[in-house]
Amino acid sequence: VICRLVSSKHQDQAPIAAMAAFHLFFLHGLGEEGSLWGPALENLERDVMQTLSVGSGDTLVDSSLKIHILDSPWPARELTGLPGGKRTAWMDMPALPLDEQKIAEVHAVDKSFADSVDWLLEQVDSNVNFDKGERVVLAGFSQGAAVALSAALKTKNSRAVAAVLNIGGWFVKDYHLQAEENLFGRPPAFSLFWLHGKKDFPIPVALSDVGKRWLVGEFQLPEQNVFGDQPEGMGHSPEDQNRLPASVTEWLAEVMRGRKEELRG
Repeated sequence: VICRLVSSKHQDQAPIAAMAAFHLFFLHGLGEEGSLWGPALENLERDVMQTLSVGSGDTLVDSSLKIHILDSPWPARELTGLPGGKRTAWMDMPALPLDEQKIAEVHAVDKSFADSVDWLLEQVDSNVNFDKGERVVLAGFSQGAAVALSAALKTKNSRAVAAVLNIGGWFVKDYHLQAEENLFGRPPAFSLFWLHGKKDFPIPVALSDVGKRWLVGEFQLPEQNVFGDQPEGMGHSPEDQNRLPASVTEWLAEVMRGRKEELRG
């Protein structure tokens, strides 16, 4: 786990009365290590905090952002649809490109997917002080994004999950439909940003569109909470140019700004 803390408060400011504290938990993609995303997430931290500090004379509420880059705790494994050796993974994987039927037939019944969702929620509970009003952003790329999204829906502490950043991922809808305990007693309220490149071959961009439609139509995520970007030239690689575009920075800064307003009010 790699953690970094960045705050918008300058040393010459007056003491603050409250802290809008956020933790961002990030899960890597198939066959990766989390450190691959370190530079992009460091830039995101910097840009978000700079955005929040511009024109802000607020001495009542400050902001902090702590990034947790999580590596899969599971041993490397052979994958059903992707021969060629063992790889780090959050779940099994069918042959690519992925589609709705494969998600329902493989991921929704895959114990390793369910175990990864539960493991992520354990990391959140171990690292976040909900009693102090700290908030959570669950984020990931590809497989990691699918796990993060389902964890946000499954958590029993729904108010604490402020946002989800889904980068080139998908929604395992049927996982949540199999058992009532995986469904909210009340509709989810987090903000969702779904970043999905139009040149993504392994995980087609259409899965972004259908996932958002399911979340709004069947899981009652408010439509005004759903944001996204589908860059024309982006594929399915952490090394794609401008992997985290300015639209992500603006969205996350707005999520954190909303918490500041809540504390101030």
